[in-house]
Amino acid sequence: PSIAEKSTTVYVGKIAGSVPDEVVRDLLDACGRVKSWKRQVDPDTKQPKGFGFCEFEDAEGVLRAMRLLNGLKLDGSELLLKCNAATQKYTEQ
Repeated sequence: PSIAEKSTTVYVGKIAGSVPDEVVRDLLDACGRVKSWKRQVDPDTKQPKGFGFCEFEDAEGVLRAMRLLNGLKLDGSELLLKCNAATQKYTEQ
């Protein structure tokens, strides 16, 4: 698949509850130009959940985030990043 067919959205999971949203956003910003970052929030408690979705302006940001942040330890929890199948295939080449 060409780079244009790849998704620019990445799932970011296993975020420790003690880690502020700004810290995650700063890490994502370091990987590429972020179009949007949305950490999911519990509708009842309004507390941030342990995952969210980041959309980068280009696939390079996704590839860099997958390489640099997947498995990164933040306050005792290793981040888990996932992308779509086309992008995953490209990262494994």
